[in-house]
This record gives sequence, C-alpha cells and structure tokens, in this order.
Amino acid sequence: MYMKEGNLLNQTFELIRTTNVPVTKICDDLGLTTRWFYKLTSGQIKEPGVNRIQRLHDYLQSEVG
Repeated sequence: MYMKEGNLLNQTFELIRTTNVPVTKICDDLGLTTRWFYKLTSGQIKEPGVNRIQRLHDYLQSEVG
C-alpha cells in the first residue's frame, strides 16, 4: 500500500516512535485497548478509523511537543 510521507497515519506512527509515554497510559487516557494499539503498530489493521487515529495523533502531539 502506498502512503504519502506527510499523511496523518504516518505522522502518528512517527509520534509513536518518538514518545516516552507508556502504551498502557496512552490507551487508558484515550479509551483504547492495548490489543488494538499493538494490532495497529504491527500492521494488522490495514485501514484504521480516522477518528481513533486523529485522537491518538492529537494526544501524542501534545505529549511529544
């Protein structure tokens, strides 16, 4: 699957790579399951919902800086 470098999903993955916030805290704060998070980061979710990705992106953006 081809993705543009600057798209929301790729930006979110970059934030995930650079955050020091534990996965359990991220998931607890956002109401996500760790199972969903790990499936997302391992590529098992091919088309994740934009609402969850936006929430995750915004949260990580505020935590990373």
